[in-house]
Amino acid sequence: MTNHKPQTPDSQSLEQLQHTVDEDIRKMRDAQQFRTLEEKVQDLKNQGIDPAKTFDTRGDEDD
Repeated sequence: MTNHKPQTPDSQSLEQLQHTVDEDIRKMRDAQQFRTLEEKVQDLKNQGIDPAKTFDTRGDEDD
């Protein structure tokens, strides 16, 4: 015998809200993956990170 509770309107609304929030989070993550380089650089600057100083300089040395 399973212990399955019938859904009340409140629990159903809560599940719908959770589904909506999960879907919105997924959409935001998807959108972040397709940002332009300029947007990503601006985000770094907004965080106080200077991309020019943290740029990978491997291979720039004189041999």
